[in-house]
Amino acid sequence: MTGSEHDHHAHPPDDFGFHFHYGDPKHSVKSRLVLAIWLNVGMMVAEFVGGILTNSLALLSDAGHMFTHIFALVVSYVAVRLSARGITRDMTFGYHRAEPIAALINAITILIIVVIIVAGAVKKFIDPVPIQAREMFIVAVAGLIVNLVGAFILKSSAKDDINIKGAFIHLLTDLFSSVAIVIGGAVIIWTGWELIDPILSLFICAVVGVWGWRLLRESTAVLMEAAPRSIDVEEVSRRMSSMEGVRAVHDVHVWEVSSGLYAMTCHVLVDDMPLSRTDSIKHAINRLLSDEYRIGHTNLQFEPYREP
Repeated sequence: MTGSEHDHHAHPPDDFGFHFHYGDPKHSVKSRLVLAIWLNVGMMVAEFVGGILTNSLALLSDAGHMFTHIFALVVSYVAVRLSARGITRDMTFGYHRAEPIAALINAITILIIVVIIVAGAVKKFIDPVPIQAREMFIVAVAGLIVNLVGAFILKSSAKDDINIKGAFIHLLTDLFSSVAIVIGGAVIIWTGWELIDPILSLFICAVVGVWGWRLLRESTAVLMEAAPRSIDVEEVSRRMSSMEGVRAVHDVHVWEVSSGLYAMTCHVLVDDMPLSRTDSIKHAINRLLSDEYRIGHTNLQFEPYREP
């Protein structure tokens, strides 16, 4: 006897939710992203207009920096909108992979920004230029307020969502930069020591670079279909093999489609029996996987066990 159980979108009432839910479960996340986007757009426009009116290169430069974070937020928003779409004939898992792709894009842009800031800091060490400390201080305080609000808006959503985490780290990058500029501006105003500016920039780059690298590694792991870090595949195999009616399991594959959406396929060896009798085993396995490991999509292939 050889049989297989496939997880289709239609399930009996006792299927314990073994399918991906579509629709719009992230409405509140979208609202927060939209609010964060408009806050940053408002700040960018104010800095751009102010830079034109005052001939301030500092203001114009910070407006350009703000644009990169708006881009990151828009990328995350588009990914959330795409992930809410249902499955199609071609996209059998829906568009959930849009979120780790967005996280990868944001991770790359974070690292690019870090490289640019490091290059600028090194240039200032080699060829120092006069700093308009008071203007820098005012711009930094305004940016700090906007980034504090934006980071607060996204904080709760960034914990378990790799896509929102990318946008959140972008805002933290600007937040920490603003803090550094505020401190640097105050030090320069009071002491005249202008080297504090590139020194603080390098410190912020070191911190943000670590965050960006971790995000890059996490998003790449999801796209490479690595097992979720929270799941020990060998432990899952042992737990399944010890269940009543199961002789052994093999070809176990667990991967993360998107944040919190885990899928698994495996072969389950059982005593030779009619396929209908495997239903109780199937539901017991699915309950274990759902309750203990949050695996919500399974494809279990049942095969007859033969003595070695």
